[in-house]
Amino acid sequence: MTSAFQKAVPSIFVITSPFQALCAFNALKEFEITDYRFYLALIEDVRNEQLFTLFRQQGIAYEVVNMEKLTKIDSIKFLKPHISKYKRLFIGDSRNLLQYYIGLSRLSNGGSIVYLDDGNDNIFLLKGYKPKVRMRVRLHQFSLVLACKLRSIDNHNNIYTVYGDIHNVAFNIRLNDFKQIVNQQNNGDLRDVFFIGTNYDRFCEPGNLPFDRVMNNLEATFKELQERYGSQHNIYYIPHGRDTHELPKSLCSKYNVQYIRPKVTVELFLSNLGYQPYYVLGYTSTALYNIRLLFPTTIIENVVFNVKATNDFIKQIEIVTSYYEEHGIKTIYAE
Repeated sequence: MTSAFQKAVPSIFVITSPFQALCAFNALKEFEITDYRFYLALIEDVRNEQLFTLFRQQGIAYEVVNMEKLTKIDSIKFLKPHISKYKRLFIGDSRNLLQYYIGLSRLSNGGSIVYLDDGNDNIFLLKGYKPKVRMRVRLHQFSLVLACKLRSIDNHNNIYTVYGDIHNVAFNIRLNDFKQIVNQQNNGDLRDVFFIGTNYDRFCEPGNLPFDRVMNNLEATFKELQERYGSQHNIYYIPHGRDTHELPKSLCSKYNVQYIRPKVTVELFLSNLGYQPYYVLGYTSTALYNIRLLFPTTIIENVVFNVKATNDFIKQIEIVTSYYEEHGIKTIYAE
């Protein structure tokens, strides 16, 4: 059986997001992988173009798999024995069953699975919390475990993660420090302020937050940022890759905040500026922690709303906020 973190092992990558791609590119270099195949497991998504741009910049070929067109036959191919040169599978989102169907049907018997980061969900997972899933999903998960056992595939929670300092004996953890692909600008000037937006559709409803309340906070924040920093720094708003709301853009115009939608991930965008951001803030964005890794002297703050709810999403925000605070990211509680 192939060791999960062995170097120079022919590998398959199945990913869905720009951040997962960033983690995968770092894995290519750290583990000296020269023989690989990338599968982009996609649905219609505004972020897809950002993902394609990253691959063009890296000069890496890929194959797109439309997850909405996978058939029932496709979803059981992973059960069949398979012999190939590809002995390791990197999965971008450990919760996405369709990624397993795509990857395991191409992974050789006796191979291994490694999970990449998919943002704050991994903090929640490594801290020992598992979201509730439906019985149908549990049955699919059981079938995956059975297939791995029958095919001698190492599926023992190997994870390549930027959250490598979280101790959890249930996982085989390897730290991803991003140093292989991102140029740290720790010696540049400190300047400018950046607000990192969120995917408001997926943030407001599970967070028990009316959209108007979040926009009111965003407006108040823009006003305060201009009053406090406008004479010394440019102020930028970077929307989440999936966010299509127009109101944040209107608020930017109102308060002289520059609206920028990068063609690459926010981490790469900031690392290529040639200077360090002076101040970065956002609504518990995954990028906040990654920016802390890249720019240790940048002021970074996490804006959190007080809400009355007990669902998994709220619990995750609490766990992630606590972890951020341990790493020097201050919490601002919004009205």
